[in-house]
Amino acid sequence: MKLLVTKGFIDKDTSIFRNVGEKVEYPEARAKEIETKGFGKCLEEPKPTKETKEPKESKVSKETKAKKK
Repeated sequence: MKLLVTKGFIDKDTSIFRNVGEKVEYPEARAKEIETKGFGKCLEEPKPTKETKEPKESKVSKETKAKKK
């Protein structure tokens, strides 16, 4: 998840200083932790884990429709 740094901080995991205005990629849980502490703002919504797809039309039903015409 992308995070925009709003207040400079030293990352506790990597010990890297993050400047204000920097865009950084973090795992969702870590990005939300930084956001709740007031050091950043999440830029994108979390992606859904599963996509809902419409069921595909079976080959049999296509053949049946073709025969009816």
